[in-house]
Amino acid sequence: NFTYSKAAVISSHIKNLVAGTNFSGVTGQVNFNGNGIRNINTLRVYQYKKGATNGTLEPIEIAQVKRQANGMFRFEYIGEGVNDSTIWPNGVPNDGVPIEKTVTVHVSMTVIFSAASAIGIIFAIACVLFNFVQR
Repeated sequence: NFTYSKAAVISSHIKNLVAGTNFSGVTGQVNFNGNGIRNINTLRVYQYKKGATNGTLEPIEIAQVKRQANGMFRFEYIGEGVNDSTIWPNGVPNDGVPIEKTVTVHVSMTVIFSAASAIGIIFAIACVLFNFVQR
């Protein structure tokens, strides 16, 4: 029996449940304050690389995302001279989103098709008016 008059009660209940959440996650301890905002000051960013000794994938911390005093976050690479080109020497890897090519059309074609569309609209309006007048 959900009604919008009960929305404040439901919202309060969800906030209480979220505030009680506490577990160890990939980015560290995950818990929330009373307003449902995550209690965290630093997120760690890892890149998995093959280990030198046994060849298995090992997490290497490459960066941190730190919360500043104003509530904004700042991304920082770890180490001297570390940047995108040193982390990914062959370029930033594809994230799986297809790259779409933008097709451009010459201005003259745009003008021609716009004029043809306008003429078609005017003709359609004339046909509708003709039907109303000739009834």
